[in-house]
Amino acid sequence: QAAKKRQLKYDIAYKNYQNEILYKASQIPETNLVYPDLQIVGPALDASKYCIEKKSIRQMFVNLITATMDSSKCDFVRPSFAHTISQLLPLDAQNIALFRTDPVLPLAVYSLKLDDGIRIRVLKTNVFLSNPQEQDINKQASSIASLMHLGLLYFGFNQSLPASAYDIFYKEPYFLSMKAIHDKQLLLEKAEAQLTPFASEFLKVCLDGE
Repeated sequence: QAAKKRQLKYDIAYKNYQNEILYKASQIPETNLVYPDLQIVGPALDASKYCIEKKSIRQMFVNLITATMDSSKCDFVRPSFAHTISQLLPLDAQNIALFRTDPVLPLAVYSLKLDDGIRIRVLKTNVFLSNPQEQDINKQASSIASLMHLGLLYFGFNQSLPASAYDIFYKEPYFLSMKAIHDKQLLLEKAEAQLTPFASEFLKVCLDGE
């Protein structure tokens, strides 16, 4: 019974996937229609089979496949995009989408200054609070690390953001709990996550109109 329900759920998602591709393709101006690049569409169709029940990931594949049919977008499409999408979780998709409007977002590193006054022990890295839908700093640290591993983001200490962008970190629950224990030994290092050039093209194609 459970297997049948699972298959039914997959079949519904697959049908939705087909319809979404057809609808998106129908929105392409006729003058822009081109034959899709099989080097991109083939791997995308194959990889997407395992992701179509996750709507946000499925929609990225829809955008990727239909971009290969649109002459105004196909120059931005890379074969590696299919693999990149297949490695994302819905939280990763949420996070990378935030960078469409803000290509640089604040990160923090929480550290402790040890008793010798020289050494530092890192408590938390890649603390990311820009996504109001998920404020668990451990889940977010893992997501940001994954996006960096995929070449979509890079980490830097060169701050282009105003000091006020980091106010939220001083109010974060874990930081406050450590502050209550360690007080002046607790350090907050201001960092930032920035879109890579690869990610800029990825967002143009895979999050188009989302």
